[in-house]
Amino acid sequence: MQNDDKPTTRRRSTIDDDAASEDGPFGDLSKAARDAVRQPADPRLEAQIARLGLSPDAEPTRRPRLRKADAEPSLVADTERIVESLAAARSATDRLARRVEVLTYVLVGLAVVLTIVIVLTLVRATS
Repeated sequence: MQNDDKPTTRRRSTIDDDAASEDGPFGDLSKAARDAVRQPADPRLEAQIARLGLSPDAEPTRRPRLRKADAEPSLVADTERIVESLAAARSATDRLARRVEVLTYVLVGLAVVLTIVIVLTLVRATS
């Protein structure tokens, strides 16, 4: 155990010399952060932030809504077809929900009747 007396040193991983000399071991990250801060703001992102009310100085801007007259005819036809399809799907879902509800009531009723029959059978068997 002769090595116990010598202090051990761990060699650091090699870091890019110019990055290490600029800002320490995180030179590249700091440069990327500075570049990100200096970039001009994305107007789409700024509009979203203003729409959410998170921007202190900006009034929320609204996009102009398209009226049916302004939209393309194929777009109107597609929209109407999708709305009709959604209405049909909703009515089918409502019918299925009602069937499940009725089936639940029937099963609860059968469980009650079965419980009564079991209790009556046990009472007769013990008497």
